[in-house]
Amino acid sequence: MSSYFGPGAAKRYVAVVLLDAKGDLRFEGISGHSALGDGLGIAGSLSLFTLPSCIEEVGPSFIDCTRISSSSDPSESEFFWEAATETLGNMMEAFLSPQTPLEPRNFTKVNRTFVTKEPYSLRTKSAGLKLSLPQEECTWPRVDCLRFRYHPCFRLPPDPMPPSLPDAVQVYAVEVGIVACASSGIPLVLIYADNIYCDFLEYSSKPERELLLQEDVIRSKLPSDKSMPVIKLRIFTVGQGETTVEDLRAMRGLKIQLSKGHGTVYKSAPLGYTASENSKAQEILLHADKTLIGIRIFHNSSALEGLEFQYDDQITQLFGHKGSATATVSEYPLDARKGETLMGFCVRAGEVIGGIEILTSFGRRSSIFGNPQDGLM
Repeated sequence: MSSYFGPGAAKRYVAVVLLDAKGDLRFEGISGHSALGDGLGIAGSLSLFTLPSCIEEVGPSFIDCTRISSSSDPSESEFFWEAATETLGNMMEAFLSPQTPLEPRNFTKVNRTFVTKEPYSLRTKSAGLKLSLPQEECTWPRVDCLRFRYHPCFRLPPDPMPPSLPDAVQVYAVEVGIVACASSGIPLVLIYADNIYCDFLEYSSKPERELLLQEDVIRSKLPSDKSMPVIKLRIFTVGQGETTVEDLRAMRGLKIQLSKGHGTVYKSAPLGYTASENSKAQEILLHADKTLIGIRIFHNSSALEGLEFQYDDQITQLFGHKGSATATVSEYPLDARKGETLMGFCVRAGEVIGGIEILTSFGRRSSIFGNPQDGLM
């Protein structure tokens, strides 16, 4: 793909048709991959000739009773409209919906969407429907429709331009559940119990940038026979971002009880690739009884190395490390005399923490220290 289109970070959506005269799809390196498994759309090409080439041919294609043989076995014959229906259904499954179906689909009757009467079927030796009503047609499940609504391939001219890269979803726990945040908004949350799909939450009318997911609301969506299952959530954004909360209860357990009655602090989901051999968990609590006057940032052109928090009494706290001798050291002072405080960070993360911005109570935000192009923000 890179050699054909040239290098670039923008995501491309490409349909690939592999011409195959034998009808047997076997390709080195992609055995076992399919549109329903790994997002790779593959469809056979033996019956592509039955697909209509223009709008005017759509109706006639699904009532054409010309006898043909579209399989590798010449003894198996069918009508032209049957091959066209099967081919269009396979193409829709492979290219339009390359994700595991959560609700049943039936593309074997896609022809009924375009005709009012179904011809005789040579394949099943049975008469077709005398009148094709809406309930007899195939329909998209609601979950698929929500995915398509914000997909770049289904974008209408008045719709806003999609981001060049998917946006990241930030998730952190609170007392009653979890909060998910995304800059483009969250329209859909899928609910699983013990890795089995159960239901979904929809926010399509107004995708929420900050969404509170209450555990009792989520549990009310589960089947009655599921007493205490492991709840998994898949959260999708308008900007084509996605994140998975593998265990809702474990996520809610990511908290620290502060000493001296300062309350409870909840952790966010980890950023970066925490399973790396060089990844070590580190935790610091900023001094609430001291005045933070500045932050020293250790970074290089590709990643963040560490942060050093500086207080008014000359005490410092190091998070991460100071890096190598060639690391860049940057200073970001806070106007503590006027009451400016640290509000948070904006992080770019891929396999490592690529870059970080500092946000303050005065509305100031620093430049990105590290690599401004790495990972997702």
